[in-house]
Amino acid sequence: MSIKKDQHVVRSSNGQWAVRSTGAEKASKVFASKDLAVSHARSVARSASTGVYIHGDDGRVLTKDSYASDTSKRGRGPMKGEGVNSPQRIKGKK
Repeated sequence: MSIKKDQHVVRSSNGQWAVRSTGAEKASKVFASKDLAVSHARSVARSASTGVYIHGDDGRVLTKDSYASDTSKRGRGPMKGEGVNSPQRIKGKK
């Protein structure tokens, strides 16, 4: 059984935005804009019923969204930003 991995949108070293699976060293895809990277990551996460972490320029997680039908089956921690670098979800930051 393969483990479904969350998607991360991160700033790459060349200034573009990369989409990476949890634990991956290389990006699965790189985009010129953060909006395009987020859109792609959400599409992948919806298809795989996983989550998306959207990181800021400083690498910190700004938002976390789940597309899993039942997060308790995934054995993961809280969703929607709880326990991820801040006590509440930060909206509107890119």
